[in-house]
Amino acid sequence: SENKSFCFSYYTYQSDSLRRDPNGRKIWRQLFSAAIAKDGTNATSFPHQRSTFKISKYNNSDTISIKDVIDRDIFEYQTSKKDFNWNVYDTTKDIAGYTCYKATSNFHGRLWIVWFSPDLPISDGPWMLCGLPGLILEAHDSANLYSFKFLGLDSTQKLKEDWTEKGKRIDRIKFLKEKYKYLKNLTSVFNAEMGTNISSNSDTRFIDGLEPDFLNQKNNFINMEKLNQSN
Repeated sequence: SENKSFCFSYYTYQSDSLRRDPNGRKIWRQLFSAAIAKDGTNATSFPHQRSTFKISKYNNSDTISIKDVIDRDIFEYQTSKKDFNWNVYDTTKDIAGYTCYKATSNFHGRLWIVWFSPDLPISDGPWMLCGLPGLILEAHDSANLYSFKFLGLDSTQKLKEDWTEKGKRIDRIKFLKEKYKYLKNLTSVFNAEMGTNISSNSDTRFIDGLEPDFLNQKNNFINMEKLNQSN
């Protein structure tokens, strides 16, 4: 809108809408059970959460407000648009008919490569990405672990607002550490709650999250602890 943007996963919105309602929860469990019976542990056809973040950016502020969940607990924290230090290049490519320029930035421990279009003069993009003279239409990190791709533009008379309750205020680094611990144990927790026997994914890089800088702080703490023990 003129004042702000709101970024969320529509898949998560669908899943949350079902599970907020008692009848919806019953329908969700039926869909889940049918999907497991059909496809086993590879089932994805039932409504399920994808990205759980809900991000608000305000045009008159450098603050980025993030709401996210750990299990069923809602948390809120903030970061700043000033944390992006973009390098812009002359390299261009066409995305859906828009001329886009390449830009890179190290943001919270991950190198992002993005393509933005001055033809769409909106200083915004998916997730937290923003701060360029045009809308970011494509983005991925240097390891190709995460990516965002433009599908199209649409207009609506009624803007989607945050549907979750107010969350507990928390520091960004503390939240990411707690989320990391939760994701590491997610498979065993899910099996216990749903009565399934899903094995862990051998590729656990996603646990680091989109912002892995909290891992560096954790490692520095461990190194300091070992150093103090040796002294």
